[in-house]
Amino acid sequence: MKKILSILLLSFMLPNAVKAQLEAIGYIEYGYSMFRYNSDELPVFLNSYNNYQPGLTQKFETKMPVATGDYLKFGVGIGANCKMILDFTVYKMKSGALEARFGNGTGRDIWFEHRCSNTDIGIRFGGTKEVKPWIQFDMNVAVQTTTIYSAYVYSDGSRSLGIEKTLNGVYSSFVFTGGIGVTGGYRIAGPLGVSVSGGYMFNGSRKHPEYYQFTDLNNVKPSMDPDYLPRDMATYIADPYNSGNAISNDFRGWKFTAGLVCSIGNW
Repeated sequence: MKKILSILLLSFMLPNAVKAQLEAIGYIEYGYSMFRYNSDELPVFLNSYNNYQPGLTQKFETKMPVATGDYLKFGVGIGANCKMILDFTVYKMKSGALEARFGNGTGRDIWFEHRCSNTDIGIRFGGTKEVKPWIQFDMNVAVQTTTIYSAYVYSDGSRSLGIEKTLNGVYSSFVFTGGIGVTGGYRIAGPLGVSVSGGYMFNGSRKHPEYYQFTDLNNVKPSMDPDYLPRDMATYIADPYNSGNAISNDFRGWKFTAGLVCSIGNW
């Protein structure tokens, strides 16, 4: 009789224990994001432009501007108080403009747009009904497209990306990248929570820059026009079709987010 009762008790407890360990959640997150990226390649172009244009009264700064925007994340987690996390995030960020000006108000503006599709694999501790705070550690892989807008500025302040001026264009390059990060959050009411995160995005393409040069997406430009941003302006003017003079996509750096989380399932 004792054996039968023990078997019945075990058969009742085991599924519930497994269920607790394999409990699944889903979540959707939306919020504000900020990229603080660095580049070795782009400042080479900016410095060369500054030196090639002796009449500039305002030169390009070579420090990369912060890019800000929003993000949307979808994720799932499996486990109890410690969950394995898999999520997918899309980011869209735009920076302010770097400016160079002549005395008559004409010049050039350059600004950036980053689009990133990111997959995280991590471990989350907490974030349950009993333990409302949570912390998550993760690794990620991503496809990141960086677009550089190079516009001529007229004396009235209007911008042009058209073919009438050298260097005008929309230059783009995508790379495969990855990084590490940490996220902290807190359940505030029911399925709703808040989170903040920080991480670093690496860029392995720096080892092979010739495969990740920025090319012009401005389709109205004649096909024979140079379609890159140069490392050296003097070489560009003398030999504009020398693609070995092109800068490449080596953007990498810090990524920060703050968002609102809505969970699906039993936290």
